[in-house]
Amino acid sequence: MNEEQRKYQALIERGRNDLTSGRLVVLYDAERPELGAYLCCSGRRASAAAVNFMVRFGRGLVCLAMTEERMRALGIPLMVPGDAFPRRPTFGASIEARTGVTTGISAADRARTIMVASADGARAEDIVMPGHVFPVLVHAGGVLGKPSLPEAAVDLARISGEGDSAAMCAILDAEGGIACSSAVERLAEEHDLTLIPLAAVVSERLRRDSVVERIAEKDIDVGVGGGIFRAIVYRNDFDRHEHMALVAGDLRGEPPPLVRVHSQCLTGDVFGSLRCDCGDQLALALERIAREGRGAVVYMHQEGRGIGLANKIRAYAL
Repeated sequence: MNEEQRKYQALIERGRNDLTSGRLVVLYDAERPELGAYLCCSGRRASAAAVNFMVRFGRGLVCLAMTEERMRALGIPLMVPGDAFPRRPTFGASIEARTGVTTGISAADRARTIMVASADGARAEDIVMPGHVFPVLVHAGGVLGKPSLPEAAVDLARISGEGDSAAMCAILDAEGGIACSSAVERLAEEHDLTLIPLAAVVSERLRRDSVVERIAEKDIDVGVGGGIFRAIVYRNDFDRHEHMALVAGDLRGEPPPLVRVHSQCLTGDVFGSLRCDCGDQLALALERIAREGRGAVVYMHQEGRGIGLANKIRAYAL
């Protein structure tokens, strides 16, 4: 573990302690400061004081980030079907607790709504719509599927044992714009709030969770260089894409084995397109590994290095 990872782990531990004690933390994206920062707390432990602090010092919408499973259990529809703006938060219809609130707008009422919607076993019968709390749908893979602050809030709640929802509020400046980094840092210092970068949550998820599952394997003759390879298929949990490793021999020990990481290229690998040399590179790698009797080709499910088949064909016309 390097120094940065140790720093991140310490911040996550502080954040866990804060959330489990009902305190607020500040989440921000150091690599994209223009996206601002959020005050966050455990949905299960939302209090009138916490919501009032969000309204007074955050000034943004009071939201409840939650998983698709929870949103479905509560019967909350999306404001706009589909994900037209994948980099922006995906909002559900606003909600209110069915009981225990008055007008719904007070800090106490909004805290009640957040706690009701975040409770274990919460159902559609527990809320009404519209209301004064705004649900935000997070990616099933959390920050590993979508590196964004709502995902970070829910991931931090999960890491803290606080369930699959988190209350959050964007931090705005006195003029109503996105607060700058220095203003966010001053707010955190003045109120003794833990500042947690998105990268720390990503680092903790990678440290804690196995996101790749081995799902199938079989020996196959690839027909190149006369080699028999072990085809091993893996699936990652956050986007469900399947990738394959073609393995020859035992990869353990010295010297290091030959390894090629190859992006899927239907036009080059299968049809021998002259617009690229992907097929030639793949064949050469397989031949060399077959001769060595030891090595691997990692075949990634990312057509055209991730741009997709249609976009690659369009690029051919340029």
